Amino acid sequence: MNDEEAGLVLNAIGMAVVDLVASQAPITKDNIVERLEHNRRVTGNVIGKGANRDAAELVRKGQ
Repeated sequence: MNDEEAGLVLNAIGMAVVDLVASQAPITKDNIVERLEHNRRVTGNVIGKGANRDAAELVRKGQ
């Protein structure tokens, strides 16, 4: 993963966490993955979809 891709993935994870905090939901691995998958579905941007997909995979695998 290059620096640009890593930045997009990091941003996607950060946005998911901020969304969970704003909705007062617990910050758990499952909730972060669920929010990333939700964001992927509602994003119309192909790059954004990929970043959310990659971020969800990274969080799911714990790597």
